[in-house]
Amino acid sequence: MHLDVIDLRNFYYRSALGRAAQKVIRGELTAMWPEAKGQTVAGFGFAAPLLRPYLEDARRVVALMPGPQGVMPWPAGQPNVSVLCEEMMWPFENGVVDKLVLMHGLETSENPTAVLEECWRVLGPGGRAVFVVPNRAGLWSRSDKTPFGYGRPYSLSQLEA
Repeated sequence: MHLDVIDLRNFYYRSALGRAAQKVIRGELTAMWPEAKGQTVAGFGFAAPLLRPYLEDARRVVALMPGPQGVMPWPAGQPNVSVLCEEMMWPFENGVVDKLVLMHGLETSENPTAVLEECWRVLGPGGRAVFVVPNRAGLWSRSDKTPFGYGRPYSLSQLEA
């Protein structure tokens, strides 16, 4: 069950808790991937809040938003790079994505195995992926006041498998 894009937008861009979560998660991501010069960066689910640091230098940045969630234009005040897509049919050729971020895409999917197969299909040689999912043991997965309280939470062993 995907959350609605309006609820996600309101959480990440209009609430203090959401802006704080966005800052922390984006900080962790940019520590792992400080730059993406000349690369293709894609996000699936509601990864748009994490992609902004790559807009200037990446060859291409695309925010893929699943149909059941809905889509919003992003980034504000710039040409739109968000796309409404099916969970299992992303508008990429095989092996073209260098960096892939999933947030609110895997845990809410009706078919997470197919989403993982699509990730594998679009990642290029040496490509990397980051999955932001609720931790089964975490406090945020137990509350429906954040987007991490919806969908299927994962344990560390489940993620490793």
